[in-house]
Amino acid sequence: MITLPVNDILYFEIPDTRKISIKTLTKEFQFNGRMAEIDDRLSDVGFLRIHQAYLINFDYIKTMDFKQVIMQDDRVFNVSGARRTEVRVQYMLLRQRKEESDWLPL
Repeated sequence: MITLPVNDILYFEIPDTRKISIKTLTKEFQFNGRMAEIDDRLSDVGFLRIHQAYLINFDYIKTMDFKQVIMQDDRVFNVSGARRTEVRVQYMLLRQRKEESDWLPL
């Protein structure tokens, strides 16, 4: 068992049917699990499920359009057709929340 700061995680992916990979700023880990469980636990802290096999950290998105996401490590992920509308809505909500948190009341 390992403990990772959520802010260090770039994304989760399922490279095959038996393992989930976690890509951090400096390392990669693999474990057995279900992506749906991870998504449930992390959706409130800025992770987007863009595909059945990918859960990405909003804070590490370099660019995003309707069909794909480019992460800060230059990894390109396709957004699944079935999730495109939902991902767009979630992305805009996270972006708005981030912008609001960047402003300090005077």
